[in-house]
Amino acid sequence: MATLTKKTTPARSKAKTVSTSTRSRVNAATSSIVETTIDHIFQDGTKFTGTLEQLQTVASALGLKLKLTGVSYVPKGYYPSESKGLTKISDMNEQHIRRALIKRSKDFFTEIYSKEDSNTQFLTKFTSLTEDSVIVDLYNELSKR
Repeated sequence: MATLTKKTTPARSKAKTVSTSTRSRVNAATSSIVETTIDHIFQDGTKFTGTLEQLQTVASALGLKLKLTGVSYVPKGYYPSESKGLTKISDMNEQHIRRALIKRSKDFFTEIYSKEDSNTQFLTKFTSLTEDSVIVDLYNELSKR
């Protein structure tokens, strides 16, 4: 069940405070995430609690564009697009998926590079690219088309 709470005091026009956090319910038997709840505060102070799909529906209904880039949690099957916000990968066109794969890979390699790493450390980081769930989801979607 989603909840939406409108802030009763007027928000400052210069205030840009936006907050997003997540909680996950895990199936103990399989250790897989069953449901993830998102707490989100819009720029006008409106508070939301619910699933990602519910958040996207509410934001769309309110005419607000969601920019969840920078959020550490990216749900399975989604890509944090800089131009479109959090986007379902299966809804992306092929060129967007290709550009996303290139960007995500480039960002990954830029982030892991360190001149101080030994060859073993560097190669360990290098091969961990395949553990990035967003890259795996993008790759799998493009390979299906």
